[in-house]
Formats: sequence, C-alpha cells, structure tokens
Amino acid sequence: MKGVSGFIAKRLTEAREARGLRKTNLAELVQVSDSQISKYESNSQTPSPAILDRICSVLAMPIEYFFYERPENPDIESPIYYRSMSYATQQQRKAAEVKYLWLQDIYTYLWEFIDFPAVNLPDINPPDSPEKISDQEVEDAADYLRQFWGLSDGPIENLSRLVENNGIVVSFFDLGADGLDGFSQKNHDRPHIIISTGKTSAVRIRFSLAHELGHLILHTKINPKTLNDSNKFKQMEQQAHRFASAFIFPQSSFCREITIPDLVTFRMRKPRWKLSIAAMIFRAKNLRLIDDDREKVLRRSYGAKKWSRTEPLDDQIEVDYPELLRDAIELLINEGIKTRYEIINDLALPRQDIEKLLCLETDFLKDNVIKLKLKTDYSMRAVE
Repeated sequence: MKGVSGFIAKRLTEAREARGLRKTNLAELVQVSDSQISKYESNSQTPSPAILDRICSVLAMPIEYFFYERPENPDIESPIYYRSMSYATQQQRKAAEVKYLWLQDIYTYLWEFIDFPAVNLPDINPPDSPEKISDQEVEDAADYLRQFWGLSDGPIENLSRLVENNGIVVSFFDLGADGLDGFSQKNHDRPHIIISTGKTSAVRIRFSLAHELGHLILHTKINPKTLNDSNKFKQMEQQAHRFASAFIFPQSSFCREITIPDLVTFRMRKPRWKLSIAAMIFRAKNLRLIDDDREKVLRRSYGAKKWSRTEPLDDQIEVDYPELLRDAIELLINEGIKTRYEIINDLALPRQDIEKLLCLETDFLKDNVIKLKLKTDYSMRAVE
C-alpha cells in the first residue's frame, strides 16, 4: 500500500521518545514489524494512511504533527545541564528533551505575538573549569545576583515569577524519573529552565529552580565535554547546590536567624525561607556553624524521624508555578488574536501536552461547548 506523502520521519522518532517507547514497543502497539518502524523513522518508507492512523492513536498525537517541519535550529549556545543526570535512564532523558523541544516550539510561536521580558542576567565572567571556582566565589555569585535583581537579604516570595520577570523561560512538568529533578540550557539568546513536578515538594521544586539558575550563572564558560567527566560534573552539581542554598537563604540572613543550628530551628525557619531542613543542615555545615560530628548527629536524627522522603510542612507550602507562558496564551485568547482551536492547530501538538507544558488547567484549551437548556414552559411540564 502506498505511503502518505509529506510524512516527516524525525517527527515519529520524537513522538515515540516523548511517550517513552522503544521501537519494539511501538511496533507491537501499532501491529507492524520492528523493521517497519525503523524504515518509517529512517525515511526509507512512509506509513500507509491506515497505519498512520494507528500511530496517531497509540501515541496520542494529532495527524498534523507528522507533517509539521520545525524551523532549523542553528547552533545551540550551551549544553543541557541536568540535575542528578546519573539517576535518569537515556530513555527518560530523551523523553524529557523532546518535550523540551515542544516547549521551544510553543515559545517560538508565542514570541511572534508577545513582547517577552528581556533577559536580565549578569555576566560574572566565570572560569572555564569548575575546579577554578571556589566556595566563596559561589557565595559571592549568589549575593551578586540578588543585588543585580534588586533584592534585599530577605526571603524571596515567588522564585518562579522572579526568574521569569528577568527573561528566563520556565516550565514545570513531570519528567517521568524520580532522580531527574530538572535541567537548563541557554538556547540562542534566552535561557530555559525545566523542573520536574513528579512526586516532589514545593521546596524541592524551588531548590531545583535555584540550582539550575546556578548553572546559568556559574558555568557559562564550561566546555560541554566537561559534563562527560564524572568528577567535574559532580563538582558542578555541588557548586549549583551551594548557589541554590545561598541564593534562597543568604549567608548574612542565615547566620542572623539560625542562632541555634538544630532541627527545631530549621523547622521553624522552613516556611519563611521555603528551604528544606536537609538543605539547611548542609548550609550550616558549609558556613561552619556546625562541625562534622554535629552534622552526623543532625543527619541521624533527621533519618530517625523518617524525613528523607517527606519533611514537616511539605504539604503546607504551595508550589510557585510559572506564569509567563500561561499568561501569553491567555493574552492571545482574551485579545481575540487567536482562538483555542487555532492555537492547537498552529502548534500541531496534543492539547493535553500543551496544557501540561504551560501549567494550564486541564481542558483550558478545550473549546467551550454551550449546554442547551429547555425553555421554561417545557421544563415545568417535565416537573409536573
């Protein structure tokens, strides 16, 4: 049977990877051979209309998706920085990266209509190797960014809004892996930060956001090959951790408010600073408010209370969801520039995926259907 014309092979690969499927999995679900899927993805053959319908159904993709040619994306300015990359499988990373590509498609589309905030990040001229970055330089970088953004040394009310207001594209969605908390990249002239919302707390999400911000400040000159060096990668992660803690809870405030560095004090300060108790133990050790022995005592007590998975107050601190892209979609709709249907059709992406990537309410982009009602007279007759 003759295949469909205009089918774009790489779009099938992307859709399959986004759904976390291997070629063998997809072949079984679509009821074709493994070699057929390979031929479709290598562009040596295109699927028939009937098989393409089955592919769309299995992958929950609109048929238009497979005919949408993404504009060429020239050189990327920086590598993707993963938090806890070693804990995620290659399949999980690929799924996350494809959804990140979709997010870029959405941002590019919205950029045609929306005047987004300019990128406002300082260039601290960091070294080209993590080995050349001292602990004090990490602390100084966090303090400098606070000053650059006009912040005091007090708590940050909404970190997501702060980051977005300074020109960084932020998205929260489930990355599908417990150990994959987030990643970041500078794509052309605009940084992007992706944070996972799967099975985690508001303070962990907030910490991950500040962690990725640390990469964007500290590691802009790092050679991408450095990420393949496990020791240097670990060092970069530790630096981003320290940056996150220092940015969320500055040294001056920490030393002033943590007069007694114990679990009771950390618990009391948690809702004010929205920093985990575990992170505050690390912070106290980094700032030499406690020694190694005291840290071990606190960690044993922390573990005995079974706080490793769920800390006190985790269920009371709300997530600061990103708003910039959501507001952009709402602006297009409210101003009559685009309808919900037109947005979905233009993007050639599943409605549910767009809603998740932009932190929209479920069915937000679903066309509203007017519910018919009986006229008053006939409604009364039904009651009688």
